[in-house]
Amino acid sequence: MIEFKGTYHQYAKADSVVVLVQFDGVILHVWHLSEPFHRLVSSDEFHLSRTNLAGSRHSIKLPNGGRIKTDDRHAFELLSQTQKRTTGYDSYALTQNLVLALLGFMSLGTGLWWLVRNGLLF
Repeated sequence: MIEFKGTYHQYAKADSVVVLVQFDGVILHVWHLSEPFHRLVSSDEFHLSRTNLAGSRHSIKLPNGGRIKTDDRHAFELLSQTQKRTTGYDSYALTQNLVLALLGFMSLGTGLWWLVRNGLLF
């Protein structure tokens, strides 16, 4: 289980809450630290921000519109690696490969059309 502290921001409100985040490999649990038995959200769908070089806080976007920000780089990297293993693929890489394949087929089709139209193929 991955566990770290963070700051929960709900929607666009300025107020924030210090939380304990736990990830058991399937569900991300967010617990209110002031009220230990008060769960703010549980989710099996969440999105991690890309790590930038400036060393700013890492962010987790939740489906309810909330965000969790943390400075714990090690826990965030573990969470990222675990999430990639459980989803089985990186959606960004899949989208990129799909776009490249589509562009390749379009280029091939355009080239064949040009050859046929100019009488060089048939």
